[in-house]
Amino acid sequence: MNTTILADESSREKECRKHRLRAEIKHADSVGVHRLRRRLMSELMRWVDADAASISVLLSSELLTNAMKHARAPGGDRPDVALLALYGDGHLLIEVTDPDPRPPCPHQAGEDDENGRGFDLIDALATEWGVCCQAEGKTIWFTVAAQSVPSPSRGLVEDRPLSGAA
Repeated sequence: MNTTILADESSREKECRKHRLRAEIKHADSVGVHRLRRRLMSELMRWVDADAASISVLLSSELLTNAMKHARAPGGDRPDVALLALYGDGHLLIEVTDPDPRPPCPHQAGEDDENGRGFDLIDALATEWGVCCQAEGKTIWFTVAAQSVPSPSRGLVEDRPLSGAA
């Protein structure tokens, strides 16, 4: 399986290149989704405001879990699932790619249903979202408006005298 998500950079990807995280879960399972969710939150908290990071991790978790539960890999194995996170120019872009070329099939969740609200969340919380289906799989992406987190000043470390200097 080709796991390269950015074979051709789209305009939304070109706008979001200040920070980048690529990760893959081999034979996706709930432990892998949990680990990737924690890694994503840790990384996003260094890039963007807490609200944008929290929303993005929630929506990413929905997509990763859907891919784990519903995507089919060749041979019926658990799929490899890839995540790409990009930030720049006030926009956070998240892409989740799996090897199943079938488009997602959102359904209306009943009042007492425990599942089935993931795409409703994405529709409500993402700035925009979409699906790109190809023969080798699909990518579901979304964007969230985000504010940069100020970088710590490096001058404080550089201004310290060297040990032994008077």
